[in-house]
Amino acid sequence: MNPREGNGANRASVFFIPYLLVLAAVLTVYLHAHAIKAVGESKLWGPIEYVAGQPVILPKWASWTLGALIFLIAFEMLRRLDSFFLPKGSAVPSSQKKKKGDEEERSSRSEREKERAKQREEQKKGREQRKRERARKREEDKARREKSKEEELRKRAKKAAKERARKVKEAAEKTVKAEDRKLELNHGKALGLQGKLTPDEIKKKYRELMTQYHPDKVRSMGDEIREVAERKAKEINEAYDYFRKKYDL
Repeated sequence: MNPREGNGANRASVFFIPYLLVLAAVLTVYLHAHAIKAVGESKLWGPIEYVAGQPVILPKWASWTLGALIFLIAFEMLRRLDSFFLPKGSAVPSSQKKKKGDEEERSSRSEREKERAKQREEQKKGREQRKRERARKREEDKARREKSKEEELRKRAKKAAKERARKVKEAAEKTVKAEDRKLELNHGKALGLQGKLTPDEIKKKYRELMTQYHPDKVRSMGDEIREVAERKAKEINEAYDYFRKKYDL
């Protein structure tokens, strides 16, 4: 066994050291006085006193040295007897203290390792969560761009459809206008009119032509002339009906 470990079992606690010092000082005073008295009364000094012709007086340095030795011896004896003053089990061998310290160190190291492992796990979870967030954001941005693109395509298609419908309508209107213009020219030609027509001119010309080509007027002129008059009267009536509907005659 290590001497330090053996002495550790009898080593006084810090709490009792002041009391041990006081007891050692009291014992030193008591023992020092008796030691000085014993030395002075010792018969060993007889021959020296006979030769010197005076009693032997112990020097101060020897007295102080003796007192210091007595104090050290008393303190060491009290220190070795501290097990009688300490509660049972209070003096713990150094080996047990070291073992306990090692266990505490291992426990502390294990706790630190667990804490670091927990921090690493939390950091890993945080990185994975941020990664998932970035992936989700990319997917949302992609879906948003695709939706915007689809909306833009729908708008373009709708605009193109409107443009086609407008062009078709314009073409139809142009066709209708062209046909209407053609009909107007044909019917105007049937009435013998050209250029810009007015309701009064149409009525006047209609009366004149009907007076001239009415079938009753040419009934006695033969079948051929009557057929021509009927055909001409039919054209005049169709032309007048067209202008009557158009100009609300």
